[in-house]
Amino acid sequence: MKIVDAQVHIWAASTPERPWPARAEPHRAPLGKEELLAEMDKAGVDGVVLVPPSWEGDRNDIALDAAASHPDRFGIMGRFDWLWGEMEKAGIPAMVLFHHEYMHLADRIAERHPGLRLVLDHLGLKSAKDVREATNFATLDKVLMLAKRPNVAAKVSAMPCYADDKTYPFRSLHSHIRRVFDAFGPQRTFWGTDWSRLPCTYRQGVTMFTEELPWLGGQDLDWVMGRGICEWIGWRM
Repeated sequence: MKIVDAQVHIWAASTPERPWPARAEPHRAPLGKEELLAEMDKAGVDGVVLVPPSWEGDRNDIALDAAASHPDRFGIMGRFDWLWGEMEKAGIPAMVLFHHEYMHLADRIAERHPGLRLVLDHLGLKSAKDVREATNFATLDKVLMLAKRPNVAAKVSAMPCYADDKTYPFRSLHSHIRRVFDAFGPQRTFWGTDWSRLPCTYRQGVTMFTEELPWLGGQDLDWVMGRGICEWIGWRM
């Protein structure tokens, strides 16, 4: 079974030659491809889909360099403007972050562009420190309703970040993950970590799914842990 993380950010420092726009704060100090590769090897992760972070602006250069030098380990979801129709025509999938109160907009896009493959980042959950776990998941139905769209998939990514209890294996989250799996199925439910802000080790981010969810196994586990995301975005590792 190949294990492929559906979302990790890498980035460089803000410099006068390469300044960041003042619109978001990074998770931690700059994270480069070599550090990430070392952590992937320790965690047993075969591949990562790199998602350029918002705090660097609308640039893809760091991720492109990583994928060019390690095409067997890194894929990319680049940052684009809102060109849904053109992306649909070109067969380019999109990863989008809509919080629950805006999930109806994602539904509208999916309905208008049935050939556009959409992936919902982090189940639309909010990462603000004052948002409690119960509040975040109280409106999960707004995400699950999009499972009716065959062109929509969901990332169960960064899940430990949304638990009030930051203790592995984050059992309070397991029932929520099961609801997503039951709605979207194994081929449209994608594991991911958003490793740069994970409150546990990378390996624990893996084993939370591979060892702590007794209902997830066999071919279903294979799909969730990497096969699904690779087929959805057309990444032949």
